[in-house]
Amino acid sequence: MTGAAHLSGSDESHLDWFFSAGQLLLGSSVSGPILDRIRDHAIVHVMHPDTWAEVQRRRPNAPPPDAVTARPTGSSRDEAGYTPDEAALRRYAHISRRLAALERRDPRSAAVLCAYYGDQGARWARTDLGRLFALWLLTCAGRALLERSDADMRRRKAQVAAAPLERLANEAQLERVRPQPGRRALLDRARCESLAMYRSACQLWTSMGPR
Repeated sequence: MTGAAHLSGSDESHLDWFFSAGQLLLGSSVSGPILDRIRDHAIVHVMHPDTWAEVQRRRPNAPPPDAVTARPTGSSRDEAGYTPDEAALRRYAHISRRLAALERRDPRSAAVLCAYYGDQGARWARTDLGRLFALWLLTCAGRALLERSDADMRRRKAQVAAAPLERLANEAQLERVRPQPGRRALLDRARCESLAMYRSACQLWTSMGPR
């Protein structure tokens, strides 16, 4: 397989940040296109002429007439929100635009990177199944394994309450204590397919370059 099988350290760092701290700070309100419109229609503050005239007449050490002159007290109040700095805004916008371009080119590759570097990937990275497990639902073998699990649950008239990835994790655990050739084959295929999908997404991301 030619091309990049994995992302560079810089790209991995950007995507890790985007799907963790970046989403917490900006995910609900900011995206690349929105930032572009803010930049193109930036509002520049212009002081009112009367205020400017007063500034010219004020004494050298006097504060501007529109300045906040209250002195801080011993108490403080935490703000409900957080205003990201300009570097964080630019970083989020850059990654957001790259992901949007990737999705237009290949939606599956965008879904792979979102799953791998997003919440699910971060969660399963802390287990023995590893980060790639977050991609299993995107694979043919993973979906087949889930259907097999659901059919078994229906035969036993058991109630399905766990999330799909949780049920796949249960199948992997069950294979360790009660091996079955058919299940083992699907587990192996899901691992191979998820790795191939990740490598393909990395190649496309790298080939498209920065936006």
